[in-house]
Amino acid sequence: MIREEEYNKLYKGIKSIRDIDKLVKKGYKREFLEEILTLKISRETRKNFYTIPRKKVLREWKRGRSFVKLASEYAFSPVMLAYIILQELGYSKRKASLVVNKRSEIDDNRIMKELEEAWKADPVYSPDGLEKQYAKGRKGEERIKNWLDKRGIKYEREADLKKKYAKTPDFLLKRLIKIRGEPVRWIESKYSIGDMEKVRRDYRKQLDPYLHMFGPGAIVYHLGVLPSAREWLEERGVLVLEKMPRT
Repeated sequence: MIREEEYNKLYKGIKSIRDIDKLVKKGYKREFLEEILTLKISRETRKNFYTIPRKKVLREWKRGRSFVKLASEYAFSPVMLAYIILQELGYSKRKASLVVNKRSEIDDNRIMKELEEAWKADPVYSPDGLEKQYAKGRKGEERIKNWLDKRGIKYEREADLKKKYAKTPDFLLKRLIKIRGEPVRWIESKYSIGDMEKVRRDYRKQLDPYLHMFGPGAIVYHLGVLPSAREWLEERGVLVLEKMPRT
């Protein structure tokens, strides 16, 4: 279990991949640190997306400031700032999205050079970052799938459930089971860290609807969960795990 004070210190201190490199040398796991940076960048980007002064950043970019330097000043994703600037240059949303995600779509030397810098600096919204997140998600779900299969527990997956329900957990069990003495009908997998902001968001967007639709369930935060966040979520009827139990 993660210590709250230590986590808060890391969350405050990690601002770039360079910070992660330094902390890895002190014995921290890179995957854990990368997830902290991922959470931080995605939150700041969601919060600031509609407050970025678009005309101003365009003017500054035209004067020679790079995507990465401007993003650092605004505590924002370099790739998403590039997306905003491209729209201000007249690109459609679709074209801007293609440019920031596909190297083959770039026909401007300066944009190409700066996007390559942005991709390296952005572990969340870069093409490699997005693929890495998808891979981690699949890895977490595979762990749960293997656990269920080993025990002969039948389930439906999200792809099948979408045909029947508006909101779907990763695994809807065919029957109620007990995990650590608690009843479980569904399991949600998060290859992430469960801090308070994360669990509140997950509860509001997914877990509370699941409780009303399917009954009691569990969520797995594969990279750990803060004690206060675990307590908050379990008070609301969701079993919180960091890994599937051996028995």
